Amino acid sequence: FFEHENLAGQTAADRGNDVGYRCFKDFGSFYTEGISENTIHGWMYSSFNSRTRNYITLEDLAFRIVDGWMNSSGHRENILTETYVREGIGIGAEESVWVSQNFC
Repeated sequence: FFEHENLAGQTAADRGNDVGYRCFKDFGSFYTEGISENTIHGWMYSSFNSRTRNYITLEDLAFRIVDGWMNSSGHRENILTETYVREGIGIGAEESVWVSQNFC
């Protein structure tokens, strides 16, 4: 699967809690708890046909991923939230690329 919730209905925060990673921050007058997540799926090439693929550079791939998140209000909000102090990024790639960005 590649969704914000897994097949059991768990969010990124639920999955983090299951493995002992609890994200809790106390700011005195308020606190935050939980993990936020951005995900995106893309391709290693800009176009293809039955014989060839026009591969993009890693720099272009990174730009497309960040641009995709920044042009989505929810993903943009996660990136710009000032109370997040930690970030983890996971990338899986072959012909397609799957990226997960988690915030605490």
